[in-house]
Formats: sequence, C-alpha cells, structure tokens
Amino acid sequence: MANRPRLITWEGGLPILHGEAIVGGIGVSGALGHEDAECAQAGLCRLGLSSGI
Repeated sequence: MANRPRLITWEGGLPILHGEAIVGGIGVSGALGHEDAECAQAGLCRLGLSSGI
C-alpha cells in the first residue's frame, strides 16, 4: 500500500468535516504517530471542528 500514488500511510493527519462533507484536513508531524494524531485531534477540538473519528 505504501507505494500507491497520493497515499500516505503515516498517522498524524485527520479530515476536517462540515456535516458529512470533508472540507479540508489537518496534519501534525514530529513526534510518534499516535502522538501526532492526538495533537491533530486536540487542534480540531480547540477550534470546535470535527474529524468524524
């Protein structure tokens, strides 16, 4: 799967949802994958946004 074009298999990125539509994304990098994902989720929560996850 990692050799597919336009596919990134690392943790740390989340979609940004408005209703059920994906309207953007947020990505964090620099720590362990699960820590990056937690930081991305915390950022979305702080802004009052949802990733649907």
